[in-house]
Amino acid sequence: MTYKDYISTLYQAVRVPVVLYSEDGNKVLLSLIPRSFKNEQAIDNIHKDFIKQHQNDLNQNTFLSNIQDICSLRFPDKSFVVIGPINIDKKQDPQITALIVRTVNMWLSFVKSIIEHDVIPQTEKIDLKELERLDDYFLENVTASDYLLGPHNQYRYEAGLLDAIASGDIERFKRAIDAPLMGRIGKLADDELTSLKCHANLLNTLASRVAIKVGIPYELAFTLSDKYFMAVSRATSGDEAWSLRRLVGLAFTKLIARYNQKNHLSENMWVSRAKFELCRYIFSKLDLDKVVENVGCSYTNLQKTFKKNTHMTMTQYLKEQRLITSCELLKSTTNSIADIASMLEFANQGHYCREFKNLYGLTPSEYRLYKSKI
Repeated sequence: MTYKDYISTLYQAVRVPVVLYSEDGNKVLLSLIPRSFKNEQAIDNIHKDFIKQHQNDLNQNTFLSNIQDICSLRFPDKSFVVIGPINIDKKQDPQITALIVRTVNMWLSFVKSIIEHDVIPQTEKIDLKELERLDDYFLENVTASDYLLGPHNQYRYEAGLLDAIASGDIERFKRAIDAPLMGRIGKLADDELTSLKCHANLLNTLASRVAIKVGIPYELAFTLSDKYFMAVSRATSGDEAWSLRRLVGLAFTKLIARYNQKNHLSENMWVSRAKFELCRYIFSKLDLDKVVENVGCSYTNLQKTFKKNTHMTMTQYLKEQRLITSCELLKSTTNSIADIASMLEFANQGHYCREFKNLYGLTPSEYRLYKSKI
């Protein structure tokens, strides 16, 4: 862990202002200010006054005693961290305050001790060669330092968000996004702003895939997604990035709600989901029971609705998708006809060729030759 890692660990645990400064105090190297502190400028001013008063004895101010105290610690590379105040307006439960004070003081004692013993390696960047050397042993033996950050937020929180988006229920999404976090959000970058941008982009990616799964045309979903990627890239604060995370989820929820309203019948949603599930089996053996289970309706209703809307059965639809895929393989690869037939789960080469000619009026070999001349 680096100095920044240790600082982030403390911040995740206590959520108080924690700022890392350059040697002269003129440059902020890492700023972690809780969103509950509405006036960041006030914190900045308090820190500047503190640094001005204690420029020469920053290592002597290593403990807190009350919620308006500030403490500091200088690292061997001459940078230093300033912590506090815990609270400015004194509106906080005394027991919680006492716990935070003890936690900060314990952290300071611990980090000061390991600095004195020179055991903090400062290797922030991992190069490609090092990543290539990661083996099963490394992956199975996560270092104890990784657990210092505490447990990640529960997966069911994310699942609830995505389910709310898929339902197109705006109020349900708002309840889901506003639900209290039961753990920490993952650290996805060295600095908090970039990490929060990554979280916004992750929800953007997942929400767009959810939208496509329930029937939104993929070009529309991707276009909306692109707009939010650009907005996130321009965010200049953690609050802005976190707000964009909410907005992107809300945007896709509204998009799905309008789609549902426009199409009226839930049968259309079943068909869209069934098509999505069926395409999972283009290169593998079809498990129709699993498709029905994932769509969420009865086998009889799904078959009837699918046939009514597409004028073909689900197995016929999958066969057509396999044949469409085979066209791309014939154009863009040198795989043999037999290999393509096997990859796409046709019984044999002869069966594949017959089905291909029935749909396109050409054999696969004739199609490949025709496309090679275009």
